[in-house]
Amino acid sequence: MPVRDTNGNNMPIIAMNEHSIAPVPLTKEMFFEEYGMGKANLSKVPRPDCLQGTVFLKAPEAYMESRRLREVTKYSELAQWENKNRFDSLLRKMTGLFGTCGASVSIVNARYQNVKHQIGLRYSKCVRQLSLDAHAILSRDFFVLLDATKDWRTAGNPLVKAAPFIKYYAGVPLLAPNGQAIGVLAIFDAFPRDGIDKRTIMVLQKIAAEIMGYMESQDESKKEKSTGRNSELKSNADGDSKETSSSNSDTNSGSKANQSSNQSSNANSSSKSSECKVQTFLEQFGRATASSTNSAIIFEQDGSGNSYLNNTQLIFSRYYKPYDDIIDMSVWKQLRVCKNMRVASNFLSRLLVDRLNFSCVYIVQIEASRPARIGRASAPKDREMLLDHFRHKSEIENCGRESFRFKIMGIQGQVQGIDSEKLQPFHIEVLKTEHGVIYRSPESRVTFRSGLSMPFFRTPVKIVTRSKKSTTRSSSVDLYIRHGGYIVSCFNTNSRPISQAEIGYIYGCASIIRRFYLMK
Repeated sequence: MPVRDTNGNNMPIIAMNEHSIAPVPLTKEMFFEEYGMGKANLSKVPRPDCLQGTVFLKAPEAYMESRRLREVTKYSELAQWENKNRFDSLLRKMTGLFGTCGASVSIVNARYQNVKHQIGLRYSKCVRQLSLDAHAILSRDFFVLLDATKDWRTAGNPLVKAAPFIKYYAGVPLLAPNGQAIGVLAIFDAFPRDGIDKRTIMVLQKIAAEIMGYMESQDESKKEKSTGRNSELKSNADGDSKETSSSNSDTNSGSKANQSSNQSSNANSSSKSSECKVQTFLEQFGRATASSTNSAIIFEQDGSGNSYLNNTQLIFSRYYKPYDDIIDMSVWKQLRVCKNMRVASNFLSRLLVDRLNFSCVYIVQIEASRPARIGRASAPKDREMLLDHFRHKSEIENCGRESFRFKIMGIQGQVQGIDSEKLQPFHIEVLKTEHGVIYRSPESRVTFRSGLSMPFFRTPVKIVTRSKKSTTRSSSVDLYIRHGGYIVSCFNTNSRPISQAEIGYIYGCASIIRRFYLMK
C-alpha cells in the first residue's frame, strides 16, 4: 500500500530529480574489492583519498578468492615442488640473468605466502598481509616496484624497511589453466631501479608458464629422478640470456650485482638500527610463525608464542574467516549460518535498520536483457558465453529495447511502495553508476528524504543464443545480451547526512552476502 499524506493523497517514495542525488565516494572497502579484481595492472596505483596517510597496505583477498583457493589446493603439495636441484638451478640463473640478489617461487594460500624455493629471501613462509607476492597475484600480467621505499603501499612494510630490504621487485603470477593466480615467480634486489623493460617481463612470464606446465606433468618428477636428466626449466633462462643481458636496460647487472655484494654487509649491520624503527610494525603481527632458522619475518597475532602450523586446505567460504579489519566479523558470523540468500538479505536489512537507524533497508536483484543479432558466420558456438570472451562482439547488432526484471531479496522497516514500478528507473540508474548514489531531498512531500543506494555485485555481460531455433536459411542468429546486479538501499524519512564510515560499513556488510551466495 502506498504512503499517503494528511490529505489522503499518494506520496512519492523519493524525489526523482538530479538535484537530489550525488555520487557515493570511494571507501576503503570499495577500494579493496576493486584492488583485488585482477582486471588492472597494480604496479602504479595512486593513493585514494580514503587511504590518505597510508604507508603500508596489506594486500586484500582476491575478488574471486574461493575460485583461486580451489586451484591453490590442487597445486600446493605436488611432488614436483620437491625437486630442489631443478628449482635452485633455475633461480640461480635468474639472479645472474637479471642482476638481482634474490629470486623466489611461492604459493599464496588463504593466509600465507609459502615459499617453495628461494635465493636471498631468508624466510620460507610469510603472512599474506606482509607479502609482496600477495599484491602480485592481484595484478594483471605482472607487478613491479622500482623502489618500494617510495610506494605508498610498501614504504612502511617490514620486508622493505628491514631484512631482506627489498627495494626493487618484479613478479609475475603463476596461472592455473582457468586463469586463477596460485602464486608468483619473482626477482628482487636491495637497490632500486630506474625502469624495467618489456623483455624482462616476457622472460619471467615464459619461465612462469614453464613452471606451471611442469606442475601439470604429474609423473614428470618420477621420470626425472630415474633418468637424472637436466631441467627443462633452464631453457628460457639459457636461450634468452644473451639477448636479455644486452637489451635489459633496467637491470645494469654488472654495477647492481657489485653494489649488492659490496653493500650486503652494510645492510646486515644496519638491520639492528632499523629494527627499533620497524618494531611498531612487527608488533601488530605478533609472534613469529616459522620454525625454520632462516625464516626471520613471519608473524601471526594471537599471543601464544608458538609456531603456527599452516592449514593449506582452507578455502574462502562460510567456514573461512576473512580479514577482520575490512569487514565486521560479528556480521560475518551471523550471516554465515543463514540457509540462503533471502534469509541473509532479510537479516542484514534488519541489522542495518537497527544499528544505523534507517527507516527502510532492502536488497534488490536486477536482471537486464536486450535482443540482438549477429551474422550466422560469426555466431557463438556455445549457447551462453561472456561477452568479453567473444571475439566477434563488435559485429553484434542491437535490435530492440532493453527490458528489466526486479526482485526484492530482503526488506525491513517501512516497506510500503518499495516494490512499485515508480522506483525501477531509480534502481536502473544506480546500477549504471560506479559506486552508487547518495540521496537527499529538501521536499517534505516524499516518503523518504535521505539515504543511499549502492551496487555491491554486478553480473558479467553475457551473450545468450535464443532457445527458439532460427531457420538455417536466415543470414543471422538471434541473441540476448544479458547483465544485472544486486543493490543495497538504505532510506530515512528524515533528512540526515550519511558519513563515509557508514557508507563503508554498509558496503562491507553487503560484500559478505556477495562472498557467501553470489561467488561460485
